[in-house]
Amino acid sequence: MNKRIVTSRKSKLLAILLTLVICTSAISFTAMATITTPTTIGAPEHFAAAHYNGDYFYYTASAPDDIRALMDSIAADENKTKTAMFHKLQIDYKLDNGDWHYTSNWDVDKNLRNFIGMTFIHNQSYISHERASLSYMFPDDTATLKPIKDTGLDYFKSHSISFRVRFITTFDGGSTRIYSNWSDTYVYSSSIKSDPDKLMSHAPTLTSATVEKNSGGSPYLNVKTGRLPGETQDLNAMTGGAVWTEIWMRKAGDKDFKMINNSFFKSEYILINANDYFDKALQSYDAESYEIKIRYKVDLRSYKQSGRSDIIYSPFSNIFSQNMPAWSGASNWATAELQKASDMGLIPDILKGQDMTKNITREEFAEVSLLMYEKASGITNTTPATPNPFTDTTNSQILKAFKLGIVKGVSTTEFAPKNLINREQVAAMLTRTIKLIAPDADYTTAGAPTFTDMSDISGWALNDCLYMGKIGIIKGSDGKFMPKAISDAQKAVGYANTSREQALAMSVRTVNKIDEIK
Repeated sequence: MNKRIVTSRKSKLLAILLTLVICTSAISFTAMATITTPTTIGAPEHFAAAHYNGDYFYYTASAPDDIRALMDSIAADENKTKTAMFHKLQIDYKLDNGDWHYTSNWDVDKNLRNFIGMTFIHNQSYISHERASLSYMFPDDTATLKPIKDTGLDYFKSHSISFRVRFITTFDGGSTRIYSNWSDTYVYSSSIKSDPDKLMSHAPTLTSATVEKNSGGSPYLNVKTGRLPGETQDLNAMTGGAVWTEIWMRKAGDKDFKMINNSFFKSEYILINANDYFDKALQSYDAESYEIKIRYKVDLRSYKQSGRSDIIYSPFSNIFSQNMPAWSGASNWATAELQKASDMGLIPDILKGQDMTKNITREEFAEVSLLMYEKASGITNTTPATPNPFTDTTNSQILKAFKLGIVKGVSTTEFAPKNLINREQVAAMLTRTIKLIAPDADYTTAGAPTFTDMSDISGWALNDCLYMGKIGIIKGSDGKFMPKAISDAQKAVGYANTSREQALAMSVRTVNKIDEIK
């Protein structure tokens, strides 16, 4: 559970929200001359039901665009400070191939039936969920629902239940009700399931991550995300709100990111206690150096239909960087190229803040190649190979590059991630990456330079090395390509290794040449 930072401003918002829900069950528009009262509202989105126990289900739904837009208008109105909206979510169901329970009487009954409450908060949460018992909401169906109440999950091994929901709200204190259309139907059964890996394959978008002080003077992280991926919202609904957001941070001097906290997935605005990471005595944190990234996770035991018990993760978001150097060491010749790589977003997380004069490993170059592919192609929803064929790495970036065909193992079960990469391996990875980005380009080697050490190039890499020379990405030195170390003396001095800065320079040149290559 997060250590939440509750400021006096947040306490006031909570008080407003509680008063709003208890007293009015809707936002009143009587004092809002500039806001047009809607006459229709959109249907619930990303709706699903997750079995809890007996005939209890979790019902989860997201606010449609028109409700989000209405909340934007309310927040922008200078006379309005209330930024929460409350809706009733009415539930309808049918068993197996039976009939829906809804009749037109539901629309005229004085007392609403079978509903739960849903609250959305502007710029913070547009997803809501609640748990309810079917027999409580449908008391006339007690006998029909008894098998579900008595056997719970076992009932759904041979039966199904279908749900649909709609919003009911009022903007005039309760005199008039507005009904949305029904949501898409969600069918719950042990035999019906979606692919959780596919639903979790979308990376979050991080819009900002700043360190601030609360009213007590303690530091906290204020993390804001973009709109939550729709398919991940679907998985969150199917698991009864079991998807979480992990927050990862790296401060200046840290080699690696570390996970510092979790937050509810539904939040697009996350506040995290940061007393353990930043000095409370500082008056301002503008000069602090850190990087933040986030990802989603879910324990698939919460998705009972999957039959799985593993935890799966989304790709990481973009990185929000505050005063963090992109590298700690670089050669004079490489500084301009590295700055281009940084500006173009071509430096992967694994190399951020590192000494770029050091030789690059197979793991690091795999990440360089994958990021180059994603930036040049615009395709960012790549997924790792499953199952993992390698016994010496679990790096998801390597597994993504392997699935795409950018990298290969040194054997069927080993990748050798920490081994240094030689120039012919670099040429092969770069060529495979370019072929993914521009599959219809000319990959002949006519016109390639003749290197004096061509006999040292492995047969499997010859065309790739010549192609790299032809397009000017790898130019060689003194007429040599220097593909790999042959002698013990060469191996001892690191002959044919590639430095990190050289690898990033190649990445920049490749992206800049993509249009020409195509």
